[in-house]
Amino acid sequence: MPNVDVFGRPFKKSSAVSKILSNGGLNSSNDFVSVKVDPNTNNILSLSANGLMANGIKSTDGATRDYVDNKKVKNSYGFIPNLYGSSSKQGFTVTASSELNQKYQGWNIFSDTNNEWATAGLRINAYIQIQLPFPVAIWRFALKGRLSGTERWFKWAIEASNDEEIWRILYSAAEDYLGNTTKFYTLKRVSDKYLYYRFDGVIGEPTNPGLSYICRFFL
Repeated sequence: MPNVDVFGRPFKKSSAVSKILSNGGLNSSNDFVSVKVDPNTNNILSLSANGLMANGIKSTDGATRDYVDNKKVKNSYGFIPNLYGSSSKQGFTVTASSELNQKYQGWNIFSDTNNEWATAGLRINAYIQIQLPFPVAIWRFALKGRLSGTERWFKWAIEASNDEEIWRILYSAAEDYLGNTTKFYTLKRVSDKYLYYRFDGVIGEPTNPGLSYICRFFL
């Protein structure tokens, strides 16, 4: 198939490109494009078929670290790994205010075991929380109620803390029933960094409301 441009016109491929210098010079080259970063020093940044190459360009660890610390990318994958116990992974600890029995422990909703967390008849102000290895920020989260689609939370909140004493409400909902379909929620603004996050079930249906899944998307 012949090579064509954006207008469908045939053209012949050429290996020649241009070299653009910051001092205004324009030179022809066969296999790369290069930019002279500073006309007063011997430094060139070249892009070719072999990749990106630099000559005479210096960087510092401090600059790199500053770039990483200030770069924020919204992650569409959960930060919390699959857990197989209340503290099965270093730095991740799950606690709950009420658990129906050993089968319905809180850590289930952070695992791939297809089990649930359910309270022992506690329908008001029941919570499940997780401690992280270090403080992080979140921008989105997902929730799924019990697999039966019944015993749903319908008034609830997502809260965060750094000391387990003062909790900040990041998101609250009323008349939002959590059934057996995963729901996704986006915060109005990215949260600050917190060490603890928790789901607060303010009011739920009889008799043992709970969750089967929770995921938080971190920066």
